[in-house]
Amino acid sequence: MRKPVVIFLGISGVGIVIVIVAALIVFFTYTLDTFKSPSLLRPPCDSKIFCYGDFLMHAQIWADGRDSKQLVDLAMKEDEQVIVEKFEDLLKGK
Repeated sequence: MRKPVVIFLGISGVGIVIVIVAALIVFFTYTLDTFKSPSLLRPPCDSKIFCYGDFLMHAQIWADGRDSKQLVDLAMKEDEQVIVEKFEDLLKGK
């Protein structure tokens, strides 16, 4: 009596092994490339106003459950660095 061959989505056992090995090669190649080039590890957003930092935290607390998209939709009237500096001065009480 013959043993049944496991077929998954039309791929035999050997085919599945080949696909898994290929996926691992791609994964480790990409992982090694990210360690060689730290620029690939940048956060998706680097704005101290819209992405992270004290300004964003205080704006979210102040918004108190309002739609957070409103902040992102606002246009800046000054340069980002100027806004951050003025905000930091405000926190220090200057």
